[in-house]
Amino acid sequence: MIPKNFAGRVTAGMWGVFAFVALCGYCANMAACMTLGRMVKYVETYEDLISQQQVQFAPIMNSSVWQFYDRMAHAEYRLYE
Repeated sequence: MIPKNFAGRVTAGMWGVFAFVALCGYCANMAACMTLGRMVKYVETYEDLISQQQVQFAPIMNSSVWQFYDRMAHAEYRLYE
């Protein structure tokens, strides 16, 4: 079912190129999603954050979070004196 005139052939050729590019893009995206799922481990809970070793984390000095942990550390130290 090949078109007989030139415009029809060009249109069919462009449609074929578009379909090929769309299929290649879909396959590449699917492969990337499947690979990325195995490579990245997401941090979902506080325990996951503590147990991982790739990202170092700490509160910003003199922020409200830092002050909270500082007070809790002093309270815990006084508790076990």
